[in-house]
Amino acid sequence: MKNNTVGILEDNLALRNSIKDYLEATGKYKTIFACGLYAEIATQKFREQPAFLILDIHLPDTSAINIIADLQKRWPNTRIIMVTGDKTPELLLEAVKQGAVSFLHKPVIMAELLNVLDQLTTNKSFLQPHMLTNLMALLKVDENRHSRPINKLTDREKEILAYVEQGKSYKVIARELNISFHTVNFHLKNIYVKYNVNSKLELITDRRNTKRSA
Repeated sequence: MKNNTVGILEDNLALRNSIKDYLEATGKYKTIFACGLYAEIATQKFREQPAFLILDIHLPDTSAINIIADLQKRWPNTRIIMVTGDKTPELLLEAVKQGAVSFLHKPVIMAELLNVLDQLTTNKSFLQPHMLTNLMALLKVDENRHSRPINKLTDREKEILAYVEQGKSYKVIARELNISFHTVNFHLKNIYVKYNVNSKLELITDRRNTKRSA
């Protein structure tokens, strides 16, 4: 008998309850937990690991991408389905690298969720055609990064870097660029890697030194 248990980590209470009620109404899937914070399950022990985890990419107490590796160590056979209203392509790539096997964009259409779960009962992963196309393009870009200068930035990263140099906070940058706080943080981490620094202070210092020597 197949394991059709589902765990839900989604901070939106209405959506969380809608997913739980819908899946249970189908009679095909059993929800073993439905929580709004990672802290609610971080230390809790369950009798069985969920076959599927529906995971909101931006939880109030953590970025879901950062906990995928820990979740997979805890539940190695669980297939993680990311749910997000953020369509930033780089987040898709990073989540896949960490181990996510499928995605759903908000607002979640329950029939699509059911289709993803059904597909994953027989396949190791499942991506809708448009997401697969985006992912392949991003992977090609990612493979070519090693041939680029380490400080070659994308247009979005240049925008964020300019705000950082002005002393703007993440919250202000997110508002000005109409993106989420987590997206700002994601791009800033990429900038750190490209400049080979570990903090905002190191980044600003490096930029100042570069401008002085120019």
